[in-house]
Amino acid sequence: MVNKISQDVRDKDKYKRYLMIVSAIFILIFLWLSVLGYGRASQNEWIDRFNPFLRVQYGYAVLPNQVPEKREKTTIIDSDGKNKHVAAVKTPQQVDAFVADDPFGSGSWLKFYTGQYSSKQRWALVAHKGSYVSNVRLVSRAQIPLMMREQTGNHYVAYDAHAERRITKRFLWWPFN
Repeated sequence: MVNKISQDVRDKDKYKRYLMIVSAIFILIFLWLSVLGYGRASQNEWIDRFNPFLRVQYGYAVLPNQVPEKREKTTIIDSDGKNKHVAAVKTPQQVDAFVADDPFGSGSWLKFYTGQYSSKQRWALVAHKGSYVSNVRLVSRAQIPLMMREQTGNHYVAYDAHAERRITKRFLWWPFN
């Protein structure tokens, strides 16, 4: 009888340990999926960059007529290193554009740098994984596939937070594509 009780206590401790390990694994998986979901919902590009459930998508965007720039004061040092002066320099800013991922109009509002572009190349081919933009290529309207031209459009429309969400997903916190 004593051996039976002793064995039952040992088995209970063993099952308790297994339950704790399995519970910890489930909690870690839940936390990991919650962080990935938060990255998708808040458009955190650092989380989306490492999200293994997102795949790289290619979409097209219309860019503004002029490159968004900001004047910033900076110190300029001459080549000899002796003379310094402060000057206002134009620095390019991120473009906030809707990137259409397929001919049916799904896509999302993304922020990315483009560099200088001309009026003939005001469209961009954007490779992105969630909100992480990995590559941008400037293209002309004629280079956009015919199926995507209508979704991409001709005129740049600025993002309006009151009109629509940045991410066009049914479930915002869903960490998958």
